[in-house]
Amino acid sequence: MLGSPKPKATLTHRGRCGWFTLRSTSIEYLLGVRTFHVTSSLNRESITRAGLDWNLMAASPGIAGSLGPEVAGVFLCRDQFEVDWFVRMNNTGGPVDVWSVDEVDAESLIDNGSGFHYVNEPIPPDRLSLVHRDLR
Repeated sequence: MLGSPKPKATLTHRGRCGWFTLRSTSIEYLLGVRTFHVTSSLNRESITRAGLDWNLMAASPGIAGSLGPEVAGVFLCRDQFEVDWFVRMNNTGGPVDVWSVDEVDAESLIDNGSGFHYVNEPIPPDRLSLVHRDLR
């Protein structure tokens, strides 16, 4: 049952990554949820050009330090707590970026068994926005 969109709700949170303001409306929920991806800053140019694709993982280790993909997919953070956790866990050997990912179908998120989620399809660059850069 669809009604008129609810007014925007704003959540502002101060975490290790700085101030994050998340806005949502019922229309945004219907279109897909906003999630976030934490990755080495060395991957910025590749992500800007090709989006997020685990098949292209080569410029630097994964956020957990792995040299190859841990799953056939792209890990996504659902909230500020998860973003902060991945930034703190950083094992890339350098600074990390946080990317906002638009229009993720909540039902497409797959739990990898540890409570963290991924999608099993590449994410094109037009659905990405760099929200924090060079975090340590």
